[in-house]
Amino acid sequence: MGYVEGYGDGMKLIRRECEKHVLKPGLPKFDGTLNCVKVTFFAAKDFATMELSERQIKAYWYIKQYGRITTREHGTLCNISSGTARRDLKDLVDKGICKRVGTGNLLAYILVNKPE
Repeated sequence: MGYVEGYGDGMKLIRRECEKHVLKPGLPKFDGTLNCVKVTFFAAKDFATMELSERQIKAYWYIKQYGRITTREHGTLCNISSGTARRDLKDLVDKGICKRVGTGNLLAYILVNKPE
């Protein structure tokens, strides 16, 4: 799989990949014995139950980091058309995750519940 180049390297790489993954799963649990290492991965259940696309999850994390997102920012972030970006964000509003604020060129989307 290419994850282990030397003792301990694979664990660091797995942890780093989990931290940067779009779903932001919990960090894996490592259990070791004399002969092996057992790695337990934790799913990001909230996103699975919300039925969000990978683009919508990226938008969610963008909003969580920056406080808001515009259609243009979402389009640039995901390399998609403005129509697709608008539909993605409208779906987040329809699911009760985001709400629209502002109008016209000042229209943006924020999270309904403030991030923790």
